[in-house]
This record gives sequence, structure tokens and C-alpha cells, in this order.
Amino acid sequence: MSRCEGSRIMKTTTRFGRTFLASLCGLVLFAATAEQATAEKAAAEKNLTVEEVLAKHLEAKGGQAAWDAMTSLRVAGTHTAFGETGSFTLHRQRPTSYLFQFQSPNGPSVIGYDGETAWAIEPVAGHDWALPAGQVDASVIVPEADFAGALLDAKTLGHRVELVGRGDFDGEDTYQLAVHRKDGGMETWHISSDTFLEFARVAPASDYGSPIAEGRTYFLDFRRIGDLMLPHHIEKEYGTRLRISDIDTVTINPGAPKGFFELALPPGQKKLASLAGDWKVKVETRSHPRAPWQETTTTTTINSRFHGALLEENLQFEADGRLQELSHRRTFDRYTGLYGQTLFDNYSLHQDRLEGSLEEGKIVATNLDTGTAWKLDGKTVHTRLTTYDIEKDSFKVDSESSTNGGEKWFLNLRLTYTREP
Repeated sequence: MSRCEGSRIMKTTTRFGRTFLASLCGLVLFAATAEQATAEKAAAEKNLTVEEVLAKHLEAKGGQAAWDAMTSLRVAGTHTAFGETGSFTLHRQRPTSYLFQFQSPNGPSVIGYDGETAWAIEPVAGHDWALPAGQVDASVIVPEADFAGALLDAKTLGHRVELVGRGDFDGEDTYQLAVHRKDGGMETWHISSDTFLEFARVAPASDYGSPIAEGRTYFLDFRRIGDLMLPHHIEKEYGTRLRISDIDTVTINPGAPKGFFELALPPGQKKLASLAGDWKVKVETRSHPRAPWQETTTTTTINSRFHGALLEENLQFEADGRLQELSHRRTFDRYTGLYGQTLFDNYSLHQDRLEGSLEEGKIVATNLDTGTAWKLDGKTVHTRLTTYDIEKDSFKVDSESSTNGGEKWFLNLRLTYTREP
């Protein structure tokens, strides 16, 4: 029986009374029905499965088609860290490429992940050049790189999602979802029971190699960008640290050039990166200016070490009836702006150091000013190496010597490198 049935008000016989009664009963019945529907909805939602929560979350975020159509994302705005505010940009690309750039008072800070290597440029930590992240920091960076977050991309990335329960989290009624990451990590997402948008994420956090501790990320100020719903205010808490990102612009599918997310090579070394690899080498030698050239072939490998900061090669070949062996290292000194090379061979048994610059596609390096020239028959012998015609699959090196302080040079060795298949 409804609240209106059996009421004494039903006995009213006037037209006005009947009309008022009908309206009142309608409101009461509507309220009762709405209350019942709300109660039934709440009861039903309390019994949602993890699949149902994820489906509602996906729908709230814009739907599968909208997310599948997005392969890259760029957001920009202001970022506050250590009490300082500066501009930032964040690039994402499927499946797990990530690059965060923040203009801090100490200089540009960058955190990157290319799907294999996590790395950073962190002036506040004392280095303004790119270095691979340590194990602790990498374990925090990698989860941040999930393109659409651990929930929407769970199946693709191999994560397992578990519905832990529902309850209050910092004043918001949320579904608690535990994500068991493929890499063995664990994070917890809190999904609003009202909007089914992400409200918070609890996951291990760290910075600059500090110990792992619980970190919280809050997602606020959702706005529709096309068909997508994206947060525009993000707060990260880690211990006493608070980092805030306010997003001003969002660009869908901006794309990124090849290598954009990869560990940045040290200054200067990018121009020499193609020298790394396996090579077939044509070797041409002569003992004096009027001697005929002798030709042979060999193979060699130039190894890239210290994340591209050093190129190492051990070259062996036959010349004048004996085995020649040359150990060659190439690098770039960002403090002097010069390319440095060290040589050690099985004839002089002496370590030689050469320096030079890159001009018009050539690196010309000598030991005229390094103090490492060697002696032969009472003469000081200087060396000059010219590396040129540098292409993706080939380059050349000329080696010259001088016994008069560099006034005249004698070309005694020519090397032509062709990349091995």
C-alpha cells in the first residue's frame, strides 16, 4: 500500500481537493519510485564485477573506438615541483613510449622511456646530460608510460586487474581496483562510483634513487577533448613532496619523429652514432711516399659503450708481412667541444691521444697539442686522423704522420668501411 492509499485526505470530495490530492500523491509516488530506483542502482552497483567496472570506466573515458583511434598524445601546461613552477610537455605514444619535459630553474629536466630503457636528464640531481635511470627510479617510470593507463590497456599490456571492493577514499566513493602488472609491480586505482572516471592511483614512488614508498596521484578537472574525457589537473604526492600539473593544451595524434623517446646520446656523439656496428674494411698501406699502396681486407666491430658516449674498436690486418693491431676509441668532450680519440697499437706500444673538431662533415684530429706524440729514430712523430664521408652504411679514415711538427703530412694508411649485412 502506498503512502496515499487509506489516507484521510482521500475522503475530500471537492474538485480542488481531488486535484491537490492527485498531485500530492503523484509527487510522493515519484519520490518513492526515484528513491527505490536509486537504492536498486546502488545495490546493483555494489555487486558490479571487475569487468563491469572496467566497461563503465572505458565508456566514461570516451569508449573503445575513441581510444583505439588515438596512437599518440601531447599535453602541455605548467608544472610545479620543489616550490617552483615552469612549463612542461608530456608526449605519449603507443604502446609504452613516454617523454616528460619540465623547464625547471636549474635547467630542462627530462624523463623518458622508449619501451625498453628508462632515462632522465635531471639538473636538480646534478647532471644535465641523459643517463639511464637506476633500478629504483626505472621501476617508477615504467608504469607511468602505459599509454592509456594500466586499466584501459590492461589486456594489451598483460596486466591482471582485480576488484578489491568499494568504499570511501579521501572523501570520494570509489571502486578499488588492484592492478597486478606484467612486470611484477602492483598499483591500486580508485574509480569514482559516480562518474566512473579515475579519481586516484596509489603506486610505488621515488625520485633520484630514494627508497620506494607509497605515492598517490589524483586526477581532477576532467574535460571532454573530442570524444575523450581527460584530466586537466593532476597532483602527485610522495612523502612530503607535492607535484602539480595543470594542462592547458591537448593534441591528439601529433606523432613523433623516429628516436624521439630514446635515450638521448651525449652531446656530439649523435653525429658518430652510425659508426657503431659490424664492418668490412678495405685497408690500404704504404711505408713511404713513393712506395706503392698495398691492399687487403678485414672485418671489424665498433662497439657503442656507455650509452653511446664511447665507441671502441680493435682493428687487425696484415701489412708488410706482419700482423698490425690497432685499438681505437672515439668520444666527445662536451667541456672543450672537441672530439677525442685514443690510439694504441702493437708496434709503438704507446697510447696516443688526438683531439679535433667536426667541420664540413669531417673530423680532423691530431696530437699536435696533446703531448702524446711518440719518438722514432730520435724524431718526434705526430699523427693526424681524418674521418670523413660518414654515411649510414659507410665511412672512411685517413691516417697521416708528420716529423716536422705538422708542417708536412705523409698519408700512410687509408681505411674504407662498408657495413656488413
